[in-house]
Amino acid sequence: MWWAAVDNGLITLVADRVHKLFPENLGENGQLHTIHGIYNVNIDVPVFQALTRQKNQSVYARVFDVMK
Repeated sequence: MWWAAVDNGLITLVADRVHKLFPENLGENGQLHTIHGIYNVNIDVPVFQALTRQKNQSVYARVFDVMK
């Protein structure tokens, strides 16, 4: 389905995560993962967000599996 986004002007996906996120229910290791799509050079749209309670490789792998 990614080709439909490209056909509609998607030129870049940008991923980042916030390393220090402290809502009480997420605990001290909570993180916000976000992916933004850049459309037609100047339109930034959040297309995926995930909150996690831990910081480790298996959590990151799960986030990317869900994103697919």
